[in-house]
Amino acid sequence: MGNFTNIINEQAHPRLSKTEQLIAAMAGFILIAAGVRNLRKDNQRGYAELLCGAYLLFKGASGHAPFRKETLQSVANETADATLDITV
Repeated sequence: MGNFTNIINEQAHPRLSKTEQLIAAMAGFILIAAGVRNLRKDNQRGYAELLCGAYLLFKGASGHAPFRKETLQSVANETADATLDITV
């Protein structure tokens, strides 16, 4: 039963490669630092940077990409559904 649960979880949240994890963690750290610096100047921008940075830092630390599969599928579906209207 445990193996089946692990397979389902891996399909729902694909694992990132070590390089992707490192890049996500570094980008998250940079965004958090920028967000802290920008909190005094522009609260909305600072909070947005903190939120995005925290997500990227979590993604890099955990190795899971919860939005990766859905994003790729939605882009593929939109591309497949697009029609070209060419008139000559």
